[in-house]
Amino acid sequence: MARSTVHAVALAAALSCGPVCATVVATYTNHFDIEFYDNKDDVWLTSDVLLNYGFASLKYSVSYQLLDVGLNVEWRDQNKAVLIHGGGGYSSGHYVYATTVDYVGQLAPTIAYGFFGGEADFSAGQVQKFPCFSKVCPTSHYDWITNAPPPPPPPPGPGTQPAVFPVLAGAEGLDETRSTLSVQVPDIDDPDNRDADTVIDLYRFTSAAQQLAGGWHYRYTVTNLTGSEVVVALDQLQLSGVLAPGASREVTVLADGAPGILRTTPSVTREDGPFGAMRFDALAPVPDIPSGWALAAGLSGLTLLMRRRQRASPQER
Repeated sequence: MARSTVHAVALAAALSCGPVCATVVATYTNHFDIEFYDNKDDVWLTSDVLLNYGFASLKYSVSYQLLDVGLNVEWRDQNKAVLIHGGGGYSSGHYVYATTVDYVGQLAPTIAYGFFGGEADFSAGQVQKFPCFSKVCPTSHYDWITNAPPPPPPPPGPGTQPAVFPVLAGAEGLDETRSTLSVQVPDIDDPDNRDADTVIDLYRFTSAAQQLAGGWHYRYTVTNLTGSEVVVALDQLQLSGVLAPGASREVTVLADGAPGILRTTPSVTREDGPFGAMRFDALAPVPDIPSGWALAAGLSGLTLLMRRRQRASPQER
């Protein structure tokens, strides 16, 4: 069976199952107290590792139970990159919000993960008391082992090519990645039962890679799953712009390079000020994303097509 066919079968099986069928193999929660109400923990940052055949996922969630405090916390990883950030009115009225980073494809039975240190930055929120004698507190979380320090190069500046990292061991058959920012609204009759929560997906970023004759086809998509117009910021994949309620934007890329991982932190802002930012591990051609984007307008289906540069003939060199 051809590689692309095998991947298609594995991808279909994984998508039909998704995180519902995946097993939580590791979990860890950081506890914080940021208000004076009862001197008990009221903010929890949790990381989970979920694994299943053809599916591997990292989930970073922020749970809180606050009375008179506007939560705003940026949770950063061992390389100072954002895992999840939410605050202001964005988090008002919700008990849990999370970003889920999914890897889908013909994956090995187990992808190596590790336990790392990071930090929670409460500086932009209405902290009544310092949770760790400071507004920036140490945290611990799970991540793929290949993301261990030393940190990657700093984010590229304007006009430079973004860094693309090798696909982690065990995920060489990776066909798709996605990150979903969601909220979990508690059940009125059973507010302490997390299994009774209503999960509402807000925004989703996806990347997919397909091998073609002589090259690779990459597809990047952002979807606004809410009923509000939003502004998306993800310049690295040319996905920035305004999205109407329920709208999507797509970018397609043709390139010679096989897939690697491009680490990004897309953010979403609404007109009323609430916002969220998240981790998104996008498939991208190695060694980097070539230049030469061609743009075509369209809110619900803006497509940017990048064609491979024609090699000059010997006579033209």
